[in-house]
Amino acid sequence: MRKINYYVIGTYGTLPNGVFGALFYNVYDAKETRKTRFSKKNRVMRGVYQMLYCELLTLTDNNATYEQYLDIEAVYMKKDSMTKEQASRLWKRRYGVKKSKPRSEELRRIKGVIRDLKNERDWSREMARLINKKYDDLIDERLFDFYGKTLEEIRNEPENSTTTWLAQQTLNHIEKERKKAIYNWYDDVGNDTTIYIIYKDGSTLHVTGTEIAVGDVTPKMQNIAYAHYDDGWETFDTEIGNIDLGLYSKTAEEFNYDVTDEMLEIRDNYERDIEIKFGTEWGLKQKNVA
Repeated sequence: MRKINYYVIGTYGTLPNGVFGALFYNVYDAKETRKTRFSKKNRVMRGVYQMLYCELLTLTDNNATYEQYLDIEAVYMKKDSMTKEQASRLWKRRYGVKKSKPRSEELRRIKGVIRDLKNERDWSREMARLINKKYDDLIDERLFDFYGKTLEEIRNEPENSTTTWLAQQTLNHIEKERKKAIYNWYDDVGNDTTIYIIYKDGSTLHVTGTEIAVGDVTPKMQNIAYAHYDDGWETFDTEIGNIDLGLYSKTAEEFNYDVTDEMLEIRDNYERDIEIKFGTEWGLKQKNVA
């Protein structure tokens, strides 16, 4: 191959540089081996196959530093079979932040609370039925005591009659008491519990114990990346375990802690870091702002 190249150079060396370059380039390519011709190194010399820093940034969500790019790009250039997607996976293995698994004990406790609240549903519905029956009986009792008539008889009265108007005021008062009694019952079942969950896909769920107990919300128990629990007496999460109320919770004021702006800032920063770490929609916006 070298003799042919030298022959071409000697033959066409006296021609204009443009013609000489084109002819030499074509003959050289024709005699290259396929492996050499299509190697990344050879293509880069022609400005074709290099992996740019901006490309790695795109593949790593703008997380790769320039020093990391130089490291990954060196490996990428050495391996002809490596694609840019494989290079980004190599970056993730070397430099990507490894998300920690949720603390098993705290996650087990939170899931246990959710199961217990779900198990309360049938009993809670039965108690709500008994409360409703109690107030239905109270309506009949009050109406008969006050007006000497049953609810059905009062409903047959003219709408503009004095008895109908007074009976309606009594009914409104009893219905208000009924709703309050049912609310208080479910609130006791929920035990002031609030649970915040971040799933592995970044979706979130904020739910109260009452919402779980009445069946309004059923949290998914799989693919939980992070969970936070608070019932007014105890606060913990699956990231650091027990959380000091004096540094974290606004309710610390009720326990005579000297809550300072610095403590509240620590709490806010911690919550913000959690959202960013586990990729929630709000966290991604905060990351881009930062």
